Amino acid sequence: MVIDGQRIVMYRAMNKITQAELANKVGVSPLTIHRAEKENRCSKTTKALIEEIIGKETE
Repeated sequence: MVIDGQRIVMYRAMNKITQAELANKVGVSPLTIHRAEKENRCSKTTKALIEEIIGKETE
C-alpha cells in the first residue's frame, strides 16, 4: 500500500479522528502526521507505521 497525504486525510475523515488521535495510534507526534498529510514528508519508518495502522483498519 502506498501512503500519501491524501490517503491519510481520507482515512481520518472516514473514521472521524483528529491528527492527534491518529498520531497517538501510530506513536508519533501530531506534527509528524500534519507534515505527512500536507507535505508528504516523513521518514520511511513513520510511513511504515502509518501504513500498518491504516492497512489493518481498512481490510
